[in-house]
Amino acid sequence: RAARNNTRLGVTGLLVHARMHRKGEGLFAQWLEGDRRVVHDLYETIKTDSRHTYCEVLFDGPIADATGTDDRQFEAWALAQVDTSLGAFPTTVEDFLDRLAPVEHH
Repeated sequence: RAARNNTRLGVTGLLVHARMHRKGEGLFAQWLEGDRRVVHDLYETIKTDSRHTYCEVLFDGPIADATGTDDRQFEAWALAQVDTSLGAFPTTVEDFLDRLAPVEHH
């Protein structure tokens, strides 16, 4: 459902999941790209969803300020999902770029 909504909204991005020991638990990190107002509204929806217990913005601004380019990093994906270990879990913008952005987009 999220991928459908993101396509409709013109939002692209990546969802990263690191599983925890208990079923249904884990850490999630999400990179969202699109119109600033649309992304902010989407984040507010995500943040107020009762399934999410802690939300933190790592970066909020033009893509070029984070990546050095105006190009979307995940433009081919309405919402790609990557499962990873806790050790590889991205906790900074640099982690997303160093560990995940080089993933083939096509």
